[in-house]
Amino acid sequence: MEYNLLIKAALQGCTNLQLHGGFNNPNSTYRIKVKCKRCQEENVIEMSLGHVPTSSSTSRKTNSSKSPVHFDGQCDIKSCAQKIWAQMIPGCGAPYARNSKVEYKEIMKFKFGGAKPVGFIFGGG
Repeated sequence: MEYNLLIKAALQGCTNLQLHGGFNNPNSTYRIKVKCKRCQEENVIEMSLGHVPTSSSTSRKTNSSKSPVHFDGQCDIKSCAQKIWAQMIPGCGAPYARNSKVEYKEIMKFKFGGAKPVGFIFGGG
């Protein structure tokens, strides 16, 4: 299932709002809070477009998409160990321009397996 990250902003004193280096910067790291589908515990995962784990099992699961998996791990709860993967869909999103109406706008798109997103962590934590 695909999930869109939407923002809504009223900009004052700047011309546009976008992630440093743009939305498709392979060096940008994103932190997302996800809820495990098996045990319902929350985990924080980190991923970037420039990092592609070398897990062949996850690659086969998401072979229907042309984009590689950007996070491949498991739930932090040892008794659960649910496999969790995440994939960023490149090419989605655009800067939120100052002249934009104050309405929600898609800035990123993701796919998840084994967990569902519950929050996006902006900044360092």
